[in-house]
Amino acid sequence: MAADPSLVQYIRKQVNAGFSKEQVYQAVLAAGWAKEQINEAIYEIMGKRPEAKPSPEKIQSPAESPSKSHTVRNVLVTVFVLVILIGILFFLFMGPALFALGVFSPSTYTGHQATGFGELGMPRDWQYSGTTLTIFLGNQASQNIEISGVSSSSCNPYTTGTTIPAGGTAQVTLYGCSQKSAGTSYSQPVTVQYSIADGLTKTASGTLTGIAV
Repeated sequence: MAADPSLVQYIRKQVNAGFSKEQVYQAVLAAGWAKEQINEAIYEIMGKRPEAKPSPEKIQSPAESPSKSHTVRNVLVTVFVLVILIGILFFLFMGPALFALGVFSPSTYTGHQATGFGELGMPRDWQYSGTTLTIFLGNQASQNIEISGVSSSSCNPYTTGTTIPAGGTAQVTLYGCSQKSAGTSYSQPVTVQYSIADGLTKTASGTLTGIAV
């Protein structure tokens, strides 16, 4: 049986490229060529019949570029990096606007925490906006609490007397604070002077953290 010229040409090309007879044999066999056709083509090229069957070990087809898988991997890595960069840029440029529009708020964004304040109890809520710090002080005592002053670093002190009824809440606003742009994180120390039932003035200190709006 005469060897197929196209098959002969292909096998000769792959052998000249450095692939072994076994590799070429398995590649064309996987491509659908019959064993007899392959043997005839190899015989025509080599001048003798194959003495042994090629190794059945799975090999890569010589027709397949070894760099193909690397190219796909590089593309996937590039896309992944681009997605991360786009996310970072979006947050940097759009984050402040989203905070200003109220899409994000300190109560739903990480970092909105209070520590300290002792007997007075932690504030019910607070908000830093521009140069203003608004604090909602709660009364967990069974008697009225008299707030005589509230101060915080970089803010003008609050000196207007305020009464918080038992179980109630009072809003205290500090002005003239350091400018905070929307989306900027802060950690603000706060000191409150107060008294309970006309008793001695006490001091409660703590720290408010969050994201400016």
